[in-house]
Amino acid sequence: MSDIFEAINEELKIVEAKIKDELMIKKAGHAGMFAHLEFSHIDKTMRPAIVIFSARLFDYHKEQVIVLASVMQLIYMASRVHANINETDEVENKVTDPRDGCQLPVLVGDYLFGKFFTLLSDAELIQYLGVLAETICSINEGGTLRNENPQASMATAPDLLYTIVRKETAELFANCCYLAAQISGAGEKEKEYLYNFGLNFGFGYGLLEYGTPYEHVKKYFAAAIEYLDNLSDNPTKEQLFNLVDMFQNEEFVLQRMVG
Repeated sequence: MSDIFEAINEELKIVEAKIKDELMIKKAGHAGMFAHLEFSHIDKTMRPAIVIFSARLFDYHKEQVIVLASVMQLIYMASRVHANINETDEVENKVTDPRDGCQLPVLVGDYLFGKFFTLLSDAELIQYLGVLAETICSINEGGTLRNENPQASMATAPDLLYTIVRKETAELFANCCYLAAQISGAGEKEKEYLYNFGLNFGFGYGLLEYGTPYEHVKKYFAAAIEYLDNLSDNPTKEQLFNLVDMFQNEEFVLQRMVG
C-alpha cells in the first residue's frame, strides 16, 4: 500500500502535521489524553488520500485540498471517538483512565467536529459547510442505528447493515471525492462519477470493517472501478484504480481489514 501512496506522501505528511496541531488543546494538552485517538495506518491515511487523489485528477489547488483532507480526517476521528464511548453509569463510575469514560471523550469528539468550521473558514471553503454538516448528521444517524442494533450483520439484518454503512462510512468517502473534485474545477458529470466512485468504495470498505464475507463486498469495488473508468486517463486515475484494485484481492482484505 505504501507504494500507492508514495506519489502523495508529501501531502499526507502535511495533513498529518496539521491534524497533530489541531489536537493540541490550549491549556489542556493533547486531545489524546482525554479520548482514544489510536488509529491504524490505513485509517489514518485512506480518507485524506482519496481527497488528494481525486483533486489531482483536475486543477489541483494544493493548500485548499490539504485543508479538505484534514477536515475529512477530523470528522472521521470525531465519529470514531463518539462511536467508542461507554455511556452506562456502571462503566463510567469504574474507569480509572479518563479516555475510557464518557464525559471527556464526548467533549473531545465535539471539539474535533467543531474544528472543521475554523479550518474551512481560514481556507475560504465555507461554502462547503452545508454538505459537511449533512455528512456529520448522516454519520451520527448511522451511529445511532448501530447502537440500537448491535447485532446487525449480513446474516441477521442486511438492509439495516447497508443503511448503517452508508451513513457512517460510504457517504463520507463519497463526499471526500466529490468536494475534492469541486474544489479542483471538475465538471458536473465528473463530480457525479467521483461521488459514485467514493460511495461504492466506501460501501465495500465499511462492510469489510463489519467482517462481512467477501462475496457480499466485492461487487462494490467492481462498481467503484466502473465509475472511475468514465474519467479521462492520467497517472492519478491509475493510482486510484490501483488503490481500489488492492481491495479486490481477497488475501489482502483478510490480512488488512478483517483478520
